[in-house]
Amino acid sequence: MSRSKNLVDIELHDHVKRLLRARNITFSSIAKCLGCSTSLITMVSQGHRRNAFVEDMIASKAGVAPDELWRRRSDTRGSRPSTRKEIAMPK
Repeated sequence: MSRSKNLVDIELHDHVKRLLRARNITFSSIAKCLGCSTSLITMVSQGHRRNAFVEDMIASKAGVAPDELWRRRSDTRGSRPSTRKEIAMPK
């Protein structure tokens, strides 16, 4: 059984952090807004996980169109899967 690996893109992650920092936005504030963990936001930004809802929120907070920000990932891995339903909500 083969398992596909998510590609980690530290350059893109650093770019995302710079865009957010310029707007005084943190991964923690995005996580709080979405009701999810900061680690999920980090994993999505680094490319360890895919979640279109989180990607859209990060792009929105960064002031960039999602397709522009995540273009490289779409080119290498196809469509952007996941929905808000897949965000683990705290109990």
